[in-house]
Amino acid sequence: MRMSLAVLALAATWSGVAAADDEAMSATIIGSNPLLSEGTAALMAERWQHGIELIERGLTSTGDSGDRAAAYSNLCAGYVALRDYDRALMDCDAALELDAGNWRTYNNRAAALLGKDRLDEALHDVETGLALDPEAATLHTTERIVRNRLQRLYEPHRSRSSAPARHQG
Repeated sequence: MRMSLAVLALAATWSGVAAADDEAMSATIIGSNPLLSEGTAALMAERWQHGIELIERGLTSTGDSGDRAAAYSNLCAGYVALRDYDRALMDCDAALELDAGNWRTYNNRAAALLGKDRLDEALHDVETGLALDPEAATLHTTERIVRNRLQRLYEPHRSRSSAPARHQG
């Protein structure tokens, strides 16, 4: 069984604290590569850099495309937690090239896109993930975060344009 992490550290990450919930961080890579498993466990324990290092080492010795996809998705989650959004996007893209059917990868990429203020793209990834698993609570939380950010972004424009003009006399 191979799975990848989903970052629900979003709300906490934006405030500068990396945290996770049970559903988001309960999925692990379980397979023949102990470095991938140990790296995922380190990420789950919020030891981001150590987890990333183990997973990167594990990637050099696995050819299984499913394990590689989950590992890249987990790297993406780790780099989001470290706020290295460009690297996170590279790893999420690599994961999706190998497996476009993992909702967690779409959630992780949405987190990286949020970090870069690419809100429309983040919402698209959340919607793609929800199409894969409409019940994923983590995706619903990410969707609320994205929609709230979009609303705050566009709300000031609406209030200014709808305010009555004042005439001075």
